[in-house]
Amino acid sequence: MLNATNVDVLMNATDREGSRVPQPPPSIVERVAFLCNNLSQVNLRQKTEEIKVILRECGENFLRWFAQYLVMKRVTLEQNFQPLYNSFLLSINDENLDRYVKQETFRNIKILLRSDKGNAASNFGDRQLLKNLGLWLGQITISRNKPILTRDLDLKCLLFEAFYKGQQELLYVVPFVAKTLLSCTKSELFIPTCAWIFSIIRVLAEIHNEPDLKLNLKFEIEVLCKDLGIDLSQIEPTGVLKDTERLVRVPQQLGELASLSQPESGSQMPLGPPPMGIAPPIDPGRVSGRASANLMPPTSVTPVNELSAIDQAKHGAAVQPPSIFLSASFNYGDINVATLDGLAHHINIPANLPLFNTYPELKAAVRPAINQAVKELIGAIGERAISVAIAVTEQVCKKDFALDPNPQHLRRGAHQMARSMTAAMAWITCREPLQNTILGYLKHYFTTHLQQAATNPEIAKLIEEAVLQTMEANIELATNFIVKTACEQAMIEVDKRFEKEITARQQAAKELKTFGEDSPQIKIQLYMPESIRILPGPISDADMKIYDDYSSKICGFKPNQNFDESAFRNQQMVPPSLSQAQFPTQMGASRPIGTTSSMAPNFNQAQFAGQLSGGRIPANIDPNLFASQGNRMTSTTPTLGPDVSQAIIEQLRANRSIGNATPMLGMQPLEQHQLEQLRSKVELIVREWMAICFTSVTQQDPRRALAHIVQSMHREGILMTDETVTKFFHIYVNICVDVTHRLLNSDSQGGQISVRHRCYLTLDAFTKLTCLMVRYSDGPQHSTRINLLKKVLNIVTQALHHSHENRKGEFDGMPFMRIILNLFSNLARVNDPILDPISWNILESFGQSLFVTQPRRAPGFTFHWLTIIGHRDFIGRLLADESQDPHRTGAMYTQLLLCHIKFLAPYLRNLPLPQSIQTLLKGTLRVLLVILHDFPELLCEYHYVYCDYIPPDCIQLRNLILSAYPRNMRLPDPFNESMEMIENLQDMAVNPKAHREMANIIQAPELKAKLDEYLETRSAVNFLSELPSYLQVSQVPGSKYNSSTMNAIVLYVGTRAIDALQAKKQKISIQTVAHTPYMDIFQNLAVSLCTEGRHLLFNSIANQLRYPNSHTHYFSCTMLYLFLEANLEVIQEQITRILFQRLVALRPHPWGLLITFVELIRNPQYGFWGHEFIRCAPEIEQLFISVANSCNVNPQQILAQQKRV
Repeated sequence: MLNATNVDVLMNATDREGSRVPQPPPSIVERVAFLCNNLSQVNLRQKTEEIKVILRECGENFLRWFAQYLVMKRVTLEQNFQPLYNSFLLSINDENLDRYVKQETFRNIKILLRSDKGNAASNFGDRQLLKNLGLWLGQITISRNKPILTRDLDLKCLLFEAFYKGQQELLYVVPFVAKTLLSCTKSELFIPTCAWIFSIIRVLAEIHNEPDLKLNLKFEIEVLCKDLGIDLSQIEPTGVLKDTERLVRVPQQLGELASLSQPESGSQMPLGPPPMGIAPPIDPGRVSGRASANLMPPTSVTPVNELSAIDQAKHGAAVQPPSIFLSASFNYGDINVATLDGLAHHINIPANLPLFNTYPELKAAVRPAINQAVKELIGAIGERAISVAIAVTEQVCKKDFALDPNPQHLRRGAHQMARSMTAAMAWITCREPLQNTILGYLKHYFTTHLQQAATNPEIAKLIEEAVLQTMEANIELATNFIVKTACEQAMIEVDKRFEKEITARQQAAKELKTFGEDSPQIKIQLYMPESIRILPGPISDADMKIYDDYSSKICGFKPNQNFDESAFRNQQMVPPSLSQAQFPTQMGASRPIGTTSSMAPNFNQAQFAGQLSGGRIPANIDPNLFASQGNRMTSTTPTLGPDVSQAIIEQLRANRSIGNATPMLGMQPLEQHQLEQLRSKVELIVREWMAICFTSVTQQDPRRALAHIVQSMHREGILMTDETVTKFFHIYVNICVDVTHRLLNSDSQGGQISVRHRCYLTLDAFTKLTCLMVRYSDGPQHSTRINLLKKVLNIVTQALHHSHENRKGEFDGMPFMRIILNLFSNLARVNDPILDPISWNILESFGQSLFVTQPRRAPGFTFHWLTIIGHRDFIGRLLADESQDPHRTGAMYTQLLLCHIKFLAPYLRNLPLPQSIQTLLKGTLRVLLVILHDFPELLCEYHYVYCDYIPPDCIQLRNLILSAYPRNMRLPDPFNESMEMIENLQDMAVNPKAHREMANIIQAPELKAKLDEYLETRSAVNFLSELPSYLQVSQVPGSKYNSSTMNAIVLYVGTRAIDALQAKKQKISIQTVAHTPYMDIFQNLAVSLCTEGRHLLFNSIANQLRYPNSHTHYFSCTMLYLFLEANLEVIQEQITRILFQRLVALRPHPWGLLITFVELIRNPQYGFWGHEFIRCAPEIEQLFISVANSCNVNPQQILAQQKRV
């Protein structure tokens, strides 16, 4: 049974996050508690009046406290009284209170969803509270026909996340969602067949079909479906829960820190040995012989403290004992460290071991055990060795080569010293931990396979013997592999550290200058003793021999007397992807050279391009090896997440589109045969990427996947120049388009859905690769990401135009729409720490791409283009993201909508509309309805520019835009309020927000100058007679006048008139707007223009009749005054026609239009019902009467009043 203790979770969380609202005085608290305790359906009205009195007395702060009190102390605990509390809120009818209650409900729900679900003591109570809140949430949203917005709570994604995290989360989420959806039985809109509700029910049905789902959860789902009248067996499974790509991308609502993993399974993991090449996940930041708990028993390996090994190296172990070289079995060049396969050729499995003779299948476990031990230790050991070696190498070499102008001397000496010191440090620190780790893994693999080892001491003894001898036979090989990998990585680090010094020497030689002539080192050396003084010029052979001797004595390897630096560099070279993957954590804090993150922007451009003459590119990473890596790289050091792939992506920075091209690797424009070769290479890379793109490993560790594929691109020479990078994306986009076109036009036996799914796989693979490259391909300046994105979008738009031009009627815009939407959804996310610094640049890039693909340039892409700009992600990111400047994003979205309206405008002028245009218009109205509902301020601010391009006869589209009003405004009733009351509203004196300065709205300088002169002096009487000539552009009926100029004059004159009245502190009314130079303009145009011109004039005035503001007030009075003072009935008929046409169109109707028309037909002063055009035909008269009745106006009563007047 629930009690106050259960609510402690909510109370404590509220206090922690500082959300507790201060209590009102104790007397008020007691009154509210007494009121709630005695509340019932019988006294509901009385208690409503009492609480309203308290609300008026205490103000806004009490509202927030009462909402929190109601949710936390009443609704959450008193489930049976929830309908009563809901009726209580409806009776109070306070929007602010409803909003606070909803906010508190969501806040408490999120607290419970993110609570500690492992605490068994509070588990049941928390789940019951959550169910109560779910039932309450449904009553205040769904049952009131109001949706639950995804920004508040995404029920569907919540189910995905709970399913993926396991049974414990499902125990919380499934009953909560079921209780929430129970309110569908009381909703008129959100019935079970509603698309939103049914999509959630479909997910619940799929969860219900899971074989290991708890019975109580199955029961919750079955009860819900029974109450909603749904047959579970009739819901077809879609497999949405098996879509891992979708599941790993769901927003985390059950906790911020938990990462998504595979769903829990009721079955146990098999106890056999791991398959070859598959490695259990190991923490790379820990130099220890202990594996993770799920791999090996804690007693199998003795822990080794990595710091003790470092200390040991510092206190005397740094001197290499001669026995290291005398007992070495390998030359430095014998071991290939490009991949872990380099170990496989040398692993020694001792013969004649009793265990292997009895169980020969155990030999297959030796290689994965040793591979796993090496992978666990290689990162941290190599990193620490490199940190110490490079710190020393940098200081010593910069001193010894300070005045040597030859860059090769500096590089050669630094390489050889760093290699030798790194080898010594790595050999000493890794030997003992490696022994223990290999022993642990071998014992784990053997005992796991031989389950009887735990009970049979003879088998256990055989295992101990085999483990020890196998370790001893391979410890030197494994140690040397780690040592050489560290040495090769040290060479890369050396090139980074000395890049500035080498460049300075190369620049001096290029400019024929003496290196170091301005260096302070020359003066310093004058004060040095002669024995240690460094002279300008190349270093002596004797001194250089000291550095060369380092290369002949590499710790752990046989001495090499004939060492050739360039041969070593050409023969063995660690692929940067593998090297970086093996050193994922931070360098030691004691070194002065910074982290890998700080070094990445300075990465030598030529490392991946084969800087050394004749250098060959290493073999690519084995896909099987890559697929077995698991999720291990950035688990302990999140600050270095991008470093894993950043060294590879630095290759992209060598190109001009994303950096500076390497001059020595520049290429001429590609010839035809080169294009064919390049296309073949791209196709190979695409196949390789498709093979790994959608695997679970890639979903968990996309950076590793990117490292793998970029290495392949480098191997094929794709990243050599800017031109080849551009060609790669051109070819890849063309492949996507061609594959999609071929599949959609083929007679597939799998059905259209299957064909489209195959198309989506191809397109999604391209967008995934592009997004990963954009996300992880930059240094601190961010220019790389922006330029790369712009390049890809430019290529996509070019391909779109090319396909549109060449395919003609066979053009299909689906692949381009899919690519653009996927790129946008992945790169324009909110609160993305990697891309947030360039978020506006990303939005701007997509805006530019959509502008160049607008319907007027690619008509065949129109429906897809509208789908993009109407997509919820696109609208939400541009208009709902508070982190962006709303003026910039609003202007961008308005520009895109105007492009669409400009395309539609010519078709809308001619009736009847073609079927395709009718469908397109419906889609346009739907998009605008979304904007009207969620972001009405955009339409309010830019209404003028929209109406400027909408044809005069397109009434419903214009009404929809003009009906927008700010979300914080409540519109007065236009039918029941008198005109006098409406005129006295404060809002009717407030100027609306305009999209630009009105001073620049009239583009013709001569017209504006004469207009200003007349409005200020009223002396240039001939201007009124000349004004129509400024508006007329031809003699062709239907296009005689410039509608844009007409709209500009009307708005400009009206704005000037309002400014003048406000300066005089006069209220806007029919009396104050009359007999002014501003009204002279309108009256003169109404009289002097022909029927077509007057139609445009009155349309322009009616475009300003919107929500309550000074413009609506002024132009309403202007329209009524022109009707009242018209000396021709044709003018009055046209005014009536303009207003009436807009009213008989489908809703919504602008508020200003309604009040103007109601005043016109209600006020006897205007004599509306006495005009002949009202009764020109019986059906017209009946239509006017019907509209009048809907506006609460009695024509007969008005006629009687007119006669009395």
